[in-house]
Amino acid sequence: MPGLVAWHPNMKSALLSSTQTSLLKLVWISVVGLSLAHDLPADDKLLGLSAVSGNVGRIQRWTQFIGKEPGYITDTIPSDDWATLTDYGLKFFINSHAKIPRKERYEIGLPMFPTKDDAGALMADNAARWSEGASGKYNAKFRGIAEDLVKAGFGHASIRLGWEFNGNWFAWGLDHGDAAHRPDRARAFRECWRQIHAAMMSVPGAEFRWVWNASVGYEPEGFDPALAYPGDQWVDCVSVDIYDAHGEYYWTWWKAPDNHWPLDTLRDWAWKALVEGVHTNLETGLPDGKKTRGMNDYREFARKHGKLFVISEWGIWDQEVIVSLNPPKHLDSNGPWGSGDNPMFIQRMYDWIKANDVHAAAYFGVRNPELPLDHSLTDEGLGMTTNPLSRKRFLETFVKSDKDSIPSNSPAKPIPHSTPAADALHEGACGLEELRRHARNELN
Repeated sequence: MPGLVAWHPNMKSALLSSTQTSLLKLVWISVVGLSLAHDLPADDKLLGLSAVSGNVGRIQRWTQFIGKEPGYITDTIPSDDWATLTDYGLKFFINSHAKIPRKERYEIGLPMFPTKDDAGALMADNAARWSEGASGKYNAKFRGIAEDLVKAGFGHASIRLGWEFNGNWFAWGLDHGDAAHRPDRARAFRECWRQIHAAMMSVPGAEFRWVWNASVGYEPEGFDPALAYPGDQWVDCVSVDIYDAHGEYYWTWWKAPDNHWPLDTLRDWAWKALVEGVHTNLETGLPDGKKTRGMNDYREFARKHGKLFVISEWGIWDQEVIVSLNPPKHLDSNGPWGSGDNPMFIQRMYDWIKANDVHAAAYFGVRNPELPLDHSLTDEGLGMTTNPLSRKRFLETFVKSDKDSIPSNSPAKPIPHSTPAADALHEGACGLEELRRHARNELN
């Protein structure tokens, strides 16, 4: 975590060391087949899932939860270093999804840079990465990635290149470094995008759809994300990631729940900030005059440019995992960012999606007690759901069902790990190299 400037909910990757991130991502991979229907209604794309690095078990649980196969799946390629991004991690991604047909349903999160360079130094600390990328130095690497993706049947998938570019938690984040040079980094981001786009689309069979993705709720002061827009000929979809997470409001409730605004009021204000970009003064309860870009602004940007609008990640931000730990573990020294099991957020997302011609939306259904984070609406292998109110509201709205097979308060049931690699990491019995050995054996 060294070098983090500020905490934001989408820093879930930055909270882990690069090696830990790779370990977790690789463990999540399992080679299991899942059949997607060949002709899915448009609404099924709104029941999508962000699976997280090949966790097919999570996709299967989501399929059982919604009663049908998801029409949209977002995932990312591990990128601890260049070798992981272009070879080892890429192969893991491809092999984990090898048996899933209809790969055009995928939106693949493609890092613009890996976490570390070939010498093991953090790419975020390498100022030359921008000029090197913009000059095409890395084009051959991305051409190779495209060749492997096309060969594996992903030639019509969507590519979410350099996602959440407006943050500071990835190596391509434009808020890395001094504020004065953000516009320069934005221009470099555009050029890097165009170079990678040209390199990958030059591969025979490459018909990728390109997704320009920002994180809603994080905006460096005085910075216009539109400066990083590559241009209409290089982009097919405008996309956002949005969570019920806004420390500006929720910290106050977690610190003094009986001595401040009611939680539902803070949820109202957080939603207004995330969607409309309008902020509220915590002392007066009135608008404070601050305006940032909300989801409405990105949707309007998509309309003006004639692009499809996608919500690549969305979810509640449940803190029960945090407070239940012994001792309790907080994401930030100020307190948790999310408001917990929040059916109001599910309802509002449903209403907004239905009113705004959203092409696809993927729920970020991850529960990770190690960070700790919990967005999940399924049992995540526990035999129970940790967010019963949000789960129920999702079923009522998106799924149109009042039937639920998972109890909300039953004891957790131990479930065997799906692979020896997962067992080894769970028991703390192996390092990265041993994990790779386990994984190679499982894929052969």
